[in-house]
Amino acid sequence: MGRDEAPDIGRFGRATAASAKLVTLAARVGADPLESGDAALQRLVMVLMAVGVLPLTILWSVVYFAAGAPLAAAAPAVYSVATPINTALFAWTRNLRLYRFIQLLMTLVLPWLVTMSLGGFRNSSAVIIWAALCPLVSLLVEDLRQTLLWIVGFLLLLIVSAVLEPSLKPPELPEAFVTWFFVLNLGAVIAVVFVLL
Repeated sequence: MGRDEAPDIGRFGRATAASAKLVTLAARVGADPLESGDAALQRLVMVLMAVGVLPLTILWSVVYFAAGAPLAAAAPAVYSVATPINTALFAWTRNLRLYRFIQLLMTLVLPWLVTMSLGGFRNSSAVIIWAALCPLVSLLVEDLRQTLLWIVGFLLLLIVSAVLEPSLKPPELPEAFVTWFFVLNLGAVIAVVFVLL
């Protein structure tokens, strides 16, 4: 397979019809007939990451709300509402730069807001790990200079979190809830990275 050719999903055998259909639909969002193979792949990765995590953000929002943490539920809810709107706008305008910036910014900032609302790293079950997707995805879809800016942003948010953590008042969440959300956060982020790569 040449460098500019898109991978043939059908040959992987394990891909379900639903996932193949999703990839096919995502490949058309914001497509430009004049784009190169690399640009098409970058666009596909960005759309798959943005739309692919929607079921998880909806789930996280519902679970946080049910657990009595409405402020923590708000951040994934914002992503769940803003991403379809931003993706529809991208399909209409084909402005990949703006689409990518908005999605990466939400991916960076919203998990940090959840971390702050739940009282820091431990009480939030390391939900800030979702923000690490920002520089990782940027590495796949942007140039190195832009990626370095996202990495610096991520590191700054980690430092701010560590400084603010002692003054945060976490909501009372059951210990089992916090433990299982560690599993969900770490497992889901690793799965998303694996799928994107």
